[in-house]
Amino acid sequence: MVEQPGYMDSSLYVYQGLIYSAINNGLSAWTGSGTPGAEDCVNLLRTHSVGTLEPKAGLQFCAHGDQYPRVAYLKVTSYDVATSTANIDVTLWDLQFS
Repeated sequence: MVEQPGYMDSSLYVYQGLIYSAINNGLSAWTGSGTPGAEDCVNLLRTHSVGTLEPKAGLQFCAHGDQYPRVAYLKVTSYDVATSTANIDVTLWDLQFS
C-alpha cells in the first residue's frame, strides 16, 4: 500500500534475524495506538531511532532515507524465520526528513 509514489533510498534488509537499515539509526518502532501519520513518524525518528529491529508479524515501524530523505511507515504482515523473508506493507510520504 503506497500512499504517495516516490523513492526512498534507505535499503532495508533482513539479515541474521534482524531488520537493518543501510542508514545509521534510520528505524523507529511504532508502539502507539493506531497507524502513525507522517509527522508521528518524523517525531519518532528524531527521538527514538535505532539501527536494527527484530522482525515479527505485526511489527510497525518508521524509516527514512539519506540522499532522498523521505519518511515511510512499514508494517510487517508476515515473517518466515527459516528463510528470513518478510512481507511488509509500506506507506511512503513525500515529506523530507531533516
